[in-house]
Amino acid sequence: MNKVWFQTRLLEGTYPDTFKIIPTSFPTIISFNKEDLLNAVDRVSLLSPRDREYNYNIIKLTLRPDQVVEISSTNNEIGDAKEEVIPTADVVGGTISIAFSSKYLNEALKVFKSSEITLNFAGDIRPFVIKGNNDPDLLHLILPVRID
Repeated sequence: MNKVWFQTRLLEGTYPDTFKIIPTSFPTIISFNKEDLLNAVDRVSLLSPRDREYNYNIIKLTLRPDQVVEISSTNNEIGDAKEEVIPTADVVGGTISIAFSSKYLNEALKVFKSSEITLNFAGDIRPFVIKGNNDPDLLHLILPVRID
């Protein structure tokens, strides 16, 4: 392909069925404007603590009882960061509080062509799914991080 060299190799072994880790029911679903969410995540991740082994910025997303989403990070060395993002539609389900790598969410959001995305949560410590209204065949799975 025009001066592009693609090299791959086959790894031996049995791989887990990745479809089994994708949740099928989502008690909490939140819709966002993609750019608003992406900008808030970018700002909060600037001050987020980095995982020493992998250097990922860990942030926390919390749906408050007033239906406002708070994205935050706590860093003992630098300080705290907090952003509020208003969902674009009524939230389905109750409150949630989940921590994850901002890098994974940031990279996933940039791939969507949709201006409106939904975060579909299966629970506080379960993977969540990102879907876009104009990307029916695209699904991103983000794994949470325990911060307790």
